[in-house]
Amino acid sequence: MLTAGGVLSLSLAKKRAGVHIAPSVTINYDPPPTTKTPEQINAIRSYCVGGGFSPECGDPVAGVLKPLPSGWHYSDIDDTDVVADRWTETADSFSFSADLGGLVAKAGVYTVVVWQDSDTGRFSEILLELSAVRSQ
Repeated sequence: MLTAGGVLSLSLAKKRAGVHIAPSVTINYDPPPTTKTPEQINAIRSYCVGGGFSPECGDPVAGVLKPLPSGWHYSDIDDTDVVADRWTETADSFSFSADLGGLVAKAGVYTVVVWQDSDTGRFSEILLELSAVRSQ
C-alpha cells in the first residue's frame, strides 16, 4: 500500500520457505500514459509497463534499505535511499514499511521490486514486482 503521504507498506507470504530477501527493495517509476500519434509511437522503441510509450521507462526513484543492527549506520547512501522504518523477515513471510516522502510524489506508476538474496552480495532473482498507480 502506498499512502498519499508517501508511506509504502508491503507484506507478503513467501512461495518457498527459507528464501532470503535482499537487503534492499527497489522502487521504479514510469510516467503516466499520454496520447500519441502513430508517428510518435513508431519513433519510440520501448514501452513502459505502467506508463505507456515513453522515452523514460522504469527509472529507479528510491531504494528501501534494511535497517542495520543497533549501533550501526549506513555511511554512504544516496539521496534516493531510505532506511525502512520496519523490516521483518521469517522463513515464511516478509514485510516492511518506509516513508518515501517526496520520492514518490509525481503522478505515474511506481513498481516495487523485491529481490532474492543469493548470499554472495548480488541480487539473484526477482521475487516480486508490484505496481501502484499514483494520480494527482
